[in-house]
Amino acid sequence: MAPRLPPSTREMTYGMIVSNELTASQMAKAADCHKRTIKRHRSNVRLFGSVTAPPNKSGRPRSLTPFMVQVLCDHLVEKPHLYLDEMVVFLWDEFEVLVTTWSIRRALKREG
Repeated sequence: MAPRLPPSTREMTYGMIVSNELTASQMAKAADCHKRTIKRHRSNVRLFGSVTAPPNKSGRPRSLTPFMVQVLCDHLVEKPHLYLDEMVVFLWDEFEVLVTTWSIRRALKREG
C-alpha cells in the first residue's frame, strides 16, 4: 500500500478541486500523485466535505442513542431519585427499547 500524502499535498488538492479550474490529470501532475488519487479526493470532497473520509466506527453500536440519553437526563431532572431499574422501565415506556442497567450507568457516566 502506498504511503499517505502529506497534509500539505492534501490541502493543495482540496484547493484545486474546490477551484475547479484544472482537469484531474493537471491536478495530479501539480500535486505529484496519481490521477486516481485526485478522483478519490474529489469524490470525498463531494461526499464528506474533505479530501479524507471519516474513520470507520468499530465495535458494537450503542443501545442508547444520544436522543434517548437526553430524554432520560431531562426525566432525571424532574425525578432525581430514580433507581436504575426504574430508568429501564421509563426507557421501555418511552422508546420500547430494552436496555441493561449497565448501559444506563455507562451513558450517565459519559454525560457527567
